[in-house]
Amino acid sequence: MGIYVLSTVTIGIDLIDIIKRRIKIDGVIGLSERSPGDSISGYIYKEKYCKENNINFFPVNSYSLLDKYDREKISKLDIDILIVAGWGRLIPDWLIKKCKLFPIGIHGSAYGMIAGRGRSPENWALILGEKKFSISIFKIDSGIDSGGIFDTRDFDITELDDIASVRYNMISNVGQMLISLLSNDQLTGVIKFENMQIQRQIGVPYYLPKRAPEDGEIDWRRTSKEIYNFIRALAKPYPGAYSVLDNDVKLVIWDAIPIENSSHLDGYKYGEILTTPVQGGPFLVRTENSGLMITHYEINLGVEGGVIKKGCILKSVDFYEQCKSIFERHYQQYPNDTVQPKLIDYAEHHRN
Repeated sequence: MGIYVLSTVTIGIDLIDIIKRRIKIDGVIGLSERSPGDSISGYIYKEKYCKENNINFFPVNSYSLLDKYDREKISKLDIDILIVAGWGRLIPDWLIKKCKLFPIGIHGSAYGMIAGRGRSPENWALILGEKKFSISIFKIDSGIDSGGIFDTRDFDITELDDIASVRYNMISNVGQMLISLLSNDQLTGVIKFENMQIQRQIGVPYYLPKRAPEDGEIDWRRTSKEIYNFIRALAKPYPGAYSVLDNDVKLVIWDAIPIENSSHLDGYKYGEILTTPVQGGPFLVRTENSGLMITHYEINLGVEGGVIKKGCILKSVDFYEQCKSIFERHYQQYPNDTVQPKLIDYAEHHRN
């Protein structure tokens, strides 16, 4: 039984660590080595990891997997099952057909499988302040997350979660589902599928649009809680939420704490820095309803210290226009894939 993993990000390693004691992994297919400035969030070159774990590694150059030489390399592999874990592109038909049994995809959202197809589902769940997440493993077909479902699990999103913890919770649940589906018989070493059931997706599909690094700019006219959710949704391994100071210095914010009891802040401007950080420490920013304590941040390289001080103004982007631009990009590429209505309603709620 040839089981391979297709992955280019860190969650692929997390998943292999979870399942490798119960499922024999014959090889990992991943992108070839990239420069540090590569725009793939969470990208990791897996050659070292595979060597340390005695797993064959097969680097490819094309993210689309349509490159002639990549196709020739993969075509030589004896693939029964392909587990796709962190590959931000559709799997081409030739690779789907290459699998003797089936390729397994991973997808979920706060709205379930069919109502939350598409991109950045964990990010959107945190941005909207959702409390639950549903993750599924499914049989990949030529559509966008449209194949039959093998299994589904739900988990809670807490106030303390950020994108890294949500993604690990997600992959931990995926690992347990894959072990249940693919664990082989200890005596024969044969994987049995007698009890396997595939549930066809029924209902009206909705889609989550792709987010880009430039979509991370903050609107300080929103509430402290909303901005906090936005920041934790874009924390590492993503590029981070950011704001621009009135002297055009870019400030990337990795973590913050909402300050609710801040009625004394009335009269200050949205985005105004109300305290001066001591030795790179935290500082307070005025929001729509109170204040947000910025606890972990960095400024763009090459700028001397002292720019973050009391009285400076962090510029506000218009959150509604930001979302509108994201939706428009989505429809330009996928004109028939309707955006999940909760995202549209959330954006409309913030229309000025």
